[in-house]
Amino acid sequence: MPYYEEGEKHTLLASGKATGALLFTVNEEERELPAGDYTLRVEIVELKGGALVAEKEFSLRVLPRSLGKSKLIYTNWFHYDCLADFHGLVPFTDEYYALLEKYFRQATRHGQSMILTPAFTPALDTPVGGERMRVQLVGITVGADGEYRFDFSRLERFMRLADACGFTYFEHCHLFSQWGAAHAPNIYATVAGEERRIFGWETDAAGEEYGKFLRAYLTELLAWSGKIGYGDRIFFHISDEPSAEHEESYRRAVAAVADLLAGNPCGDALSHYEYYEKGYVALPIVHTLRAPDFDGRCDSMMLYYTGGEGRSANRRIDDAPARTRILGLHLYRYGARGFLHWGYNFYYGNMASGLFDPHAEPCFYKNMPGVTYLAYPTQGGVTPSLREKYMKEAINDHRALCLLEEYIGREGVLALCRDFFGGTADYLTIPATATEMLAFRELINREIEKHL
Repeated sequence: MPYYEEGEKHTLLASGKATGALLFTVNEEERELPAGDYTLRVEIVELKGGALVAEKEFSLRVLPRSLGKSKLIYTNWFHYDCLADFHGLVPFTDEYYALLEKYFRQATRHGQSMILTPAFTPALDTPVGGERMRVQLVGITVGADGEYRFDFSRLERFMRLADACGFTYFEHCHLFSQWGAAHAPNIYATVAGEERRIFGWETDAAGEEYGKFLRAYLTELLAWSGKIGYGDRIFFHISDEPSAEHEESYRRAVAAVADLLAGNPCGDALSHYEYYEKGYVALPIVHTLRAPDFDGRCDSMMLYYTGGEGRSANRRIDDAPARTRILGLHLYRYGARGFLHWGYNFYYGNMASGLFDPHAEPCFYKNMPGVTYLAYPTQGGVTPSLREKYMKEAINDHRALCLLEEYIGREGVLALCRDFFGGTADYLTIPATATEMLAFRELINREIEKHL
């Protein structure tokens, strides 16, 4: 809904033959509003005759203090091939970019601050030996001398758009294959005038040639990104979700590029504290159910979940809104720098197979309805799900907790949270009802107001 001045009215048409819900978001653009008390009135009237069917008034208090900008690194992985498949577009044409901008602006409007950037086709949810649609942005040429030359012009266009849409970080796609770092992503280059795949599932990630390529690529990428002003805004990944049995391959992958990435934000989704303890990863992205393993034992971490969690925060369609929104408290409790989820617009089935319409079915991917997406594609555009709205409220709750900390300190905030939730406030803390969730935020607001 667009911005309206005080006293203005807006009319929505609704069918009387169906049930549904309306979600009203006040000041989504976060304009500076005068402090004070406001009244919002909703009326349901018949289209013919204008008879009043129902009415409701809401009171809203605006405090004389902004929440401040969120400092969280928040990302939901974007799937560029899926966007092309669903909308019938060729990746990174002018028409594709026009649509991409709509998706990007919706994501940042709902709190997302980092965007997965396909320098190469991301090595995610790809069957071993298979390929997903090529969305590689970096141009590569292999010279007669065997040296690599890089063209970053398409990558720059992408990054300039993402920057203009409000993203703070560019999340470089993983440098090694998923679940083990044993292979290279599928990477294409021009060789002797012909474009062909030069690395992929057949590539030993620890091999000399891929190591040579990565070092040449990262050296030029970091120098180039520094020149255009993005040098400290690229977030790097090694490999997604390495397990205990992958330690040796992951260690070798880290060692191949560690010196080049030193000083740059870099982290991976993982569950084993030993990876941090042994220095393989500086910023562990920890599964929420494993947060206690890392709590107080590492300098910094992010959190993630995949959708199968039954005890902690989650955002499936069949989850109560409070289970989604309470993530803000969990992030604050563990001092997390951010949050990662793997699906913003994944309209595929398992391992990127098939295509489904989320308007017609929620996609029961691994029996987790709705877990693969937050955004609903529309004809030539995109619209948010209610869950995307709840995720934004989780970010806002985190902002409110951080603001309150300025007045009463971190321990004071945590004590307040524990008192409210009956003595505990951790990754298992889930409000029993929506009313309890709203009451918790109201408590935070009142505590802030005391200090204004």
